[in-house]
Amino acid sequence: MKTYKEVWDTLSKVDCSEHTEDKNGLTYLSWAWAWGMFMEHCPDAQYSFSEIEDHPDGSQTVHCTITIGELNRSMWLPVMSYNNKPISNPSSRDVSDNKMRCLVKCMAMFGLGHYIYAGEDLPQAKPEEKVEEKKEPEKKATKPKKEPKEEPKKEPKEESADDLVSGDKLPNSNDVENWDDKFTQFIVTTMIEWMQNLETLDDAKDYHLANKSLREAIQKNKPEFHAQYNAALEIIKKEKRGQ
Repeated sequence: MKTYKEVWDTLSKVDCSEHTEDKNGLTYLSWAWAWGMFMEHCPDAQYSFSEIEDHPDGSQTVHCTITIGELNRSMWLPVMSYNNKPISNPSSRDVSDNKMRCLVKCMAMFGLGHYIYAGEDLPQAKPEEKVEEKKEPEKKATKPKKEPKEEPKKEPKEESADDLVSGDKLPNSNDVENWDDKFTQFIVTTMIEWMQNLETLDDAKDYHLANKSLREAIQKNKPEFHAQYNAALEIIKKEKRGQ
């Protein structure tokens, strides 16, 4: 029987830095990777969501609980927009996305990626509390003639993986053996998020089957990422059956 300390000592040492993404000043951890890693260390773990909490202003809060044997931790999260503001009368997509964020945050209570959230609950300084820098009085002086500046040459913009790949336009399965771990993680996460955003379980199944050759290539050449995909797939099935 595992103890809270044993679970914490294991999960808190996992380096999550290669699986995070920065948005609007906050760092997010890929829920698909996080759950896959959680299952590697705690394969008997289960999660559940409580009834959504409604607020007078029309906003909502989701609640998640993770159980490992007799151990359990709970966490809550307001349903927020892309700029981290509470949403009034959120859509089902808003609720679904924030449930997965809440699941990741609940995993942090067991230690996985806990350091990512350090300091996020610190109060923000009020505008009047910010210290303004003292400005030096302007000195009147004759302005020297400006020499014409040579415009720097603009380098061609490199296309990122996001520009080249979307959920309905995935790379050829023959190239998988040449992918590095970072690109493989990106492709697997793209596939998972694409399925999550589909409306029905049947749509998700069709997408899963349509990418059979790519999945088999990942399973052969990158088995650890294929395990993440399968773990996330089980979550998506459970979510969409409950819709």
